[in-house]
Amino acid sequence: MYDKSGLFIDGRWAAALGGRTTPVMSPVSEYPLGQVPLAGLAGTNAAIASVSAGFAAWKPKSGYEPADALHAIANELKRRTDKAAAMAGENFGPIAAITRFLATAAVAGFRKLTETAATQAGKGAH
Repeated sequence: MYDKSGLFIDGRWAAALGGRTTPVMSPVSEYPLGQVPLAGLAGTNAAIASVSAGFAAWKPKSGYEPADALHAIANELKRRTDKAAAMAGENFGPIAAITRFLATAAVAGFRKLTETAATQAGKGAH
């Protein structure tokens, strides 16, 4: 599960810029689950710059474009709910039902944000 993780910067997954990683330990078994990259100062600055550029790119968009993006995120969260629940079970024991509930709540939140984005654009939900 953690073997494929990385830093998401500028729309792509990358290893830690300094190459450093840290183990992720299971609180259930106390065994290592894998390694995750440590961003460090350079990675953190690259992520901040990427987010800033993203905000600037989205600022002039209409209400529909952010709404469509939020719908896509909600659809992907919904599609991955069972996988997220299984991962949570590996990490934290028998809490798959709680994870499913939280994922469902997140999907509902993204759907509500889509309505808000479209309404603020003066066009209502589509």
